[in-house]
Amino acid sequence: MSIPFLITARLKSKRLKKKILRKIKNKEILSHMIDRIKHSKNISKIVICTSNLPDDRPLCQLAKRKKVDFYQGSPEDVLLRLYGAAKKY
Repeated sequence: MSIPFLITARLKSKRLKKKILRKIKNKEILSHMIDRIKHSKNISKIVICTSNLPDDRPLCQLAKRKKVDFYQGSPEDVLLRLYGAAKKY
């Protein structure tokens, strides 16, 4: 059975800017998440769901570097973004 894992991520946080790209032990938090998810036997694909705003492009670059898929969708509607990613993957 093919089960994709969708990670919603954006860089528009107000209290802690770009928190998902902050580093812990010289590795981004999102990279830690991806590495941990890759250990699961039930997950077939990891998809980072982000907005199509230019500010979120670093997330797509990180996805390419980590060899996982990404989906860019509505910056306003998270549910629509997840729905689009689920349909695609």
